[in-house]
Amino acid sequence: MNVTDVHVNRFPLDAEVVGIDDSGKGFRPAYVPDAIHNVQRRYRLDTRFGPVEVIQMTGIVARRLVSLVHLGEDHPKGDRLGMILLGSRVDLLLPVGFFRPAVKPGDHVWAGRSTVAVERS
Repeated sequence: MNVTDVHVNRFPLDAEVVGIDDSGKGFRPAYVPDAIHNVQRRYRLDTRFGPVEVIQMTGIVARRLVSLVHLGEDHPKGDRLGMILLGSRVDLLLPVGFFRPAVKPGDHVWAGRSTVAVERS
């Protein structure tokens, strides 16, 4: 995400929050491979498709992750999950075989409006 983008992260599917874990250290640029070691927050979600993870990651400028949910809560697709102040990176890990990408690298997406993956028929 660019510093000028909206940094609210939303639920990709109807889900229950079954885990919120913090890890990593440091604030490398989010686009470099070594950024996988940056401070991050991993949301583990239980969905009708199986487990899904949303991972917020800090960057060189964006150093604050905000959670808007708690363990055990159920949320519909599109609800606010959290945000990253000043932008950085979000990874979405979906179960294999159930979805196909609806965007490609470099596409711009809008919080609460853009579909990033669609269910395979």
